[in-house]
Amino acid sequence: MSGTSTRRALVLCVLLAACASKPEPAPQEQGRAAMDTLRAAVGKVVTDPARAKEVTAAVDDMQAIFGEALRATQAHTARLRALDADYDATQADMREALQDYNVGRAQRQARLLAARDRIAAATTEEEWQQLAKARRAVLESIVRPR
Repeated sequence: MSGTSTRRALVLCVLLAACASKPEPAPQEQGRAAMDTLRAAVGKVVTDPARAKEVTAAVDDMQAIFGEALRATQAHTARLRALDADYDATQADMREALQDYNVGRAQRQARLLAARDRIAAATTEEEWQQLAKARRAVLESIVRPR
C-alpha cells in the first residue's frame, strides 16, 4: 500500500470513529438520568411506602437544588464576563458579583445537606449502603468537570 493510500485509510478510520461516537449528554440530562436512577433504586430498596415517599421527596428537592445551582452558575459566569468586558467595572463590582454568588452557593449547599440528612434519617443503614452506588452517580453527574 502506498503512503497516500495509507493516509487515506487512516483518515477514513478517524472519520468513521468520530461519526460513531455519541456526544456527551448535557449536564442537565446527566443529572436528570442519575436522579431517575436514584429514584428507581429507592423504589426497590426502601420497602416501607412512607419512608420511600420521604426519601423520594428529598431526592426531588436535591434535583431542584442542582438545577438552581446550574442556572446560578450560568448567570454568574455571564455576569463575570460582562464585568470583565466592561473597562469601567471596578474591583468593588467584581467583589459584589463574587459575594452574591457565594451567598447563594452557601444557601444551596445548606439545603442540599439538609436533603441528604433527610435521606439518611429515612433509611436504615443497610438501605443507605444499598443506595450508595446510585447516590454516587448523582454526585458524579453534578460535580463532573465541564
